[in-house]
Amino acid sequence: MGRLLGRWRGAAGLRRLLAPASGERGRGLCSERPSDGGGAGNGQAVVLRVYNARSRSKQPLVLAAPAIASWYSCGPTVYDHAHLGHASSYVRFDIIRRILTNVFGIDVIMVMVITDIDDKIIKRSKELNISPKILASIYEQDFKRDMESLKVLPPTACMRVTDNIPQIVKFIEKIICNGHAYSTSDGNVYFDIQSIGDRYGKFVKINDDTVEETSENDKRRSSDFALWKSSKPLEPFWPSPWGNGRPGWHIECSTIARLAHHVRVLEHKSTSQKHLKMGNFHYNINFPVSS
Repeated sequence: MGRLLGRWRGAAGLRRLLAPASGERGRGLCSERPSDGGGAGNGQAVVLRVYNARSRSKQPLVLAAPAIASWYSCGPTVYDHAHLGHASSYVRFDIIRRILTNVFGIDVIMVMVITDIDDKIIKRSKELNISPKILASIYEQDFKRDMESLKVLPPTACMRVTDNIPQIVKFIEKIICNGHAYSTSDGNVYFDIQSIGDRYGKFVKINDDTVEETSENDKRRSSDFALWKSSKPLEPFWPSPWGNGRPGWHIECSTIARLAHHVRVLEHKSTSQKHLKMGNFHYNINFPVSS
């Protein structure tokens, strides 16, 4: 933890500069703001632009509700201590969140998911001879303490994968019904990359040659990835239409981000109440549920 703190003291200083002055309210997204000089920009509304990973260009940030942004953040897979990569990601997110709130006056509702069941968690729990549930709980709390030490603001809501297994199963069923996934006789379910054509890999460059490769296991193609994994001896499992098993790593964020999209949060501020619709701003790529 000392290494993380030492490297990010500068970022903590920047966040202090972004904190609003006493009694000063944040400005709205397109509020009138004076510029520091003359010219055409003087007195004009400021429009916040964000980088669109798909178009690879900056575009205006359009919010479904005025001055309210919901943000889905993929949390850690809790099988070990946090490292510098975690610190880098979440400190950066924290700075952006503070800019949105303290500079542009946007209420940010952040939902984070903790991956508390995964191949790495199971492997690590066997090495330490403790249950995956206990291991995940230990490192989840460890992660939260590290983020607190780094002065990273906590998420508005923190969700765990194991608390949302029925929702994940239903989400996988929808993907299968729409022809984007398939189950096997071994009780596994895979996302069918070929079913979405050239839409796969829009956010990152992927070698198309790997799409047609065959595999020796029960997948149709080696590039297809697991949405549901059949249970193995001495591993945690949950019931599903395909047999006992657990979610694949890829489907967890997609399902919970979609859940957050439909949740309304009742937020109390002083004597006022606000109903906030989650989901107009996601840091996530959802798998297609409809054709």
